[in-house]
Amino acid sequence: MFQAQIAPLAAKRSFSFLRAAFFLMSYVFLPSFILSVFLLLRVGSPALAFGCSHLVLPGIFFYLRREISWKEIAVFLLLIAFSYGVSWCFFDFFHDALAYFQPAIRRIAEGFSPAYDGYMDFGRSPDVWSDASTFYPKAAMYFAACALAALGDIQPGKTYHILLLFSALFYAIHVTRNDGFLKKCLWILACLNPIALTQWTSLIIDGALASLSLIGLLFANAFFTQRSVSRLEYALGVMALSFLFCVKTTGFAYGSVILFFICLHRLYAVYRENENPPAGRRFFEAFKSATVTGLRLGGTVLLLSAVIGFNPYLTNLREGRHIFYPLVQGSSLEKMDTAAGLEDMTNIVYPEAHNRFTRFLFSIFAHPNPDPRPARLKNPFSAPLSDWWIFGNAYNLYAGGLGPLFGLLLCLAVLAQVLSSGRGNLWLWLTLLMMTFIQPHAWVLRYSPFVWLFPFLCLDAVPQKKSRFLIVPLLIALVNSGGVFYFLCAEQWRATRMTTEDFAPHCGETVFLDRTIFEFDGIFNRFDLKQKYVNPEEAFFFRYPGLRRLGQDASPMGVNFFFSEDLPPLPDFPLVLSEEKALPWLRMSEGLSAVDESGGKIWRSSGNRIKFYLRVDDGPEGDLRLTLRGKPYDLYGPRPDLSVGVFVGDRWVGTWKAGCENEAGGTFIVPARLLKEAFEAEGRLLTLMLRIPAVPFSLPKWETASFGLELERVELLPWREKPAS
Repeated sequence: MFQAQIAPLAAKRSFSFLRAAFFLMSYVFLPSFILSVFLLLRVGSPALAFGCSHLVLPGIFFYLRREISWKEIAVFLLLIAFSYGVSWCFFDFFHDALAYFQPAIRRIAEGFSPAYDGYMDFGRSPDVWSDASTFYPKAAMYFAACALAALGDIQPGKTYHILLLFSALFYAIHVTRNDGFLKKCLWILACLNPIALTQWTSLIIDGALASLSLIGLLFANAFFTQRSVSRLEYALGVMALSFLFCVKTTGFAYGSVILFFICLHRLYAVYRENENPPAGRRFFEAFKSATVTGLRLGGTVLLLSAVIGFNPYLTNLREGRHIFYPLVQGSSLEKMDTAAGLEDMTNIVYPEAHNRFTRFLFSIFAHPNPDPRPARLKNPFSAPLSDWWIFGNAYNLYAGGLGPLFGLLLCLAVLAQVLSSGRGNLWLWLTLLMMTFIQPHAWVLRYSPFVWLFPFLCLDAVPQKKSRFLIVPLLIALVNSGGVFYFLCAEQWRATRMTTEDFAPHCGETVFLDRTIFEFDGIFNRFDLKQKYVNPEEAFFFRYPGLRRLGQDASPMGVNFFFSEDLPPLPDFPLVLSEEKALPWLRMSEGLSAVDESGGKIWRSSGNRIKFYLRVDDGPEGDLRLTLRGKPYDLYGPRPDLSVGVFVGDRWVGTWKAGCENEAGGTFIVPARLLKEAFEAEGRLLTLMLRIPAVPFSLPKWETASFGLELERVELLPWREKPAS
């Protein structure tokens, strides 16, 4: 038979790696699926979805009671406990997770439904990162939201990384159960993807993408090799592919490629084996068989994906957008630097590489590069300590993202296949290559983490009788993954401990990080994360885990997190930025850079917004008068007057014509009601923001702006005269 057969379940009560993989996948899949149904129907809650999933799993155990062994249940429960414990011990410091994963998860856990509530409205000034997350796939976010709602802590939401990795590991062992020891080790190491290992301490989903892709490829290989597939394995493959569709937008493309090649192989196999002429009839029979396979497998996957992935795909259609918005017809991409930013970054990182293939090869054989600077090729045998340490903090590498030894591993794997005259699985290679180059930014290896499988497919082609060729490459792979994992754990544990030490003396106080409020409880040295939308514009501090750095003069690079006591009060004197007494307010500002020129230090905008973070100590007795002085600047010539929006909190209070000669152009009234809101709010935080709309950049914005605002004076004083009505 040409199609993978669905065989009955075995009746043997022995440990089954396939069942273990199925249970771990189910533990991640079920809460996401149930919560997505609840959100579609507007019933239930994330906590209820989490509870329901824990009732379904015992039902599965009971259904399989004649086949399942107590060892499987014990391993399953131990891995669940281990995953939660490890995730709980490590804090999530990665930028993308703090910027929009955690806010979105927090909102979903509190009852926000991305299908109905607050879809992105470009007609207003949005909370870009939290609202933009409404059009990101949310399979992993649903699981994290369920864990947060049920357990009261966002950190255990990261457990899906570990569970999916072990699910892939057990499935790989099951697939290679009849192979030799070295072939088993080969696929075990294939599961230890450096992308997955460097993201398991975070909510970012590229690591999950790596594990799901591996399960999907191994499942597809069962069809390519015409191996019998049990019902349990079929269910595992369907869940993995459905989750792959809904964990990341690019996952939709990767899953579609896998389904396409399964159907294409079915078409090829039936046509080749059918000897009944004529050719037209053979093709018709093959096409019919491939269509049945596509409807049976692909239809099930797409149906489940429609339920879990109603947001963003079905939500986009309901809103009249393209189904893959914003990847297609998405002007917001430029706002979020997803497409235009990557193109600019490509020109910097790979100035001499002009297509996706040369950039891809350059990335594999380059030093790990976390910064937008030209990538440097390295000796494949060289792995300096600095390259390893990069994996402690950097999850978004623009070159060398699969480890310092990956280039050497790939070279040795290709050499081993050539010397052993091995013949690889052509269908698996075609599927993997299509998945890699279907999107233009494969050189950012976290976007295509399955590139890790390239050397392992080469090694898998080595004949069993020549398995000695596998020993050295497997050792290199082990050192590569083990080294990356060690330096990640060492750095993240250090950051977690340092942050805990910083927080411990402030037990019970309010702590601010970006638009997020932490509450340190002092119990087991833990703090809980609670999202507060006190600052709806993008607010990105340059974070250095465990380091507050409040003593530095350069404001935008000086703050990691801060306590209420660090907030300076509303000033009772004019702030002149060049004076020493203004430093407390400058240190708690954002978007200002100190520039030393001949006349002294000048404070300029480092982006299109400037913020001051202030504390309201007393109940307001009246309005405040805000007076601003400054002028536009341009690196390449004079600029006309800038229209600067002035916001207090998230409320617009006026527009400042910066550089205008009119004295009243920079004077505004801050109503007492806004001060009262800040005084009554948690932390008594008041934000003063100056926004320069549509600031163009002559160079990539992480280097310098072509024009901006040069700020001279800020006055925020009580209004002593009754303003004219």
